[in-house]
Amino acid sequence: MGACIASALCCAGQCCCSCLCWPCRMASVQSQNYARIGYVFLQAINMGLSFLFIYLYGMFFSAGDKLQCPGSSTETMNIACTQTNSIVRMSFALAVFHLTTTLILLPKSQFSAIYHDAMWTFKFMFIWLLWLGMMFVNTQPFLQGYMQVARAISFLFLMY
Repeated sequence: MGACIASALCCAGQCCCSCLCWPCRMASVQSQNYARIGYVFLQAINMGLSFLFIYLYGMFFSAGDKLQCPGSSTETMNIACTQTNSIVRMSFALAVFHLTTTLILLPKSQFSAIYHDAMWTFKFMFIWLLWLGMMFVNTQPFLQGYMQVARAISFLFLMY
C-alpha cells in the first residue's frame, strides 16, 4: 500500500515537473537553472495557498483553543487574527524548509544533488505538513518571537 502511494506521489511530482519545465525549454533556459525556477514556484505556490487559506478558513476550522489569538474578545476578532497568522505560519514553514535544505546540501554528496534537483513532491508535502502543524502552535510566545527574528534577518538581508 505504501509503495503504491509513494509511486503515485512520485508520478504526480514528475508530471508537475514536466509541466513546469516545458516553458523553460521553450524559452531556451539552461537545464541547470530548472531547480532555481522550481524553488521560486515552490515559494510562490505556498504563499499563495496561505493567502487562499485566509478566505477558506471558516470551512476548515472552527475557533478552538489552540487557534485563538491573544486578547481577542470576540470570535470575529479571533478569526481575523488567525487568518492573517496563516501567512506568518507559512513564512515560518518556508524558513524551516530552507534551513533544512541548506543543511542537506552542505555535504555536497550524491543525495544532496538528488534532493536539490528532484524530490519536489516530498518538498511540498514537508512544507504543507509543517504549515498545518504550525496551526496548532500558540500564537503569542512562539510566533511573536519568530516575527522579531525574521524582521532582524530581513533587515540584514536588505542591507546586504
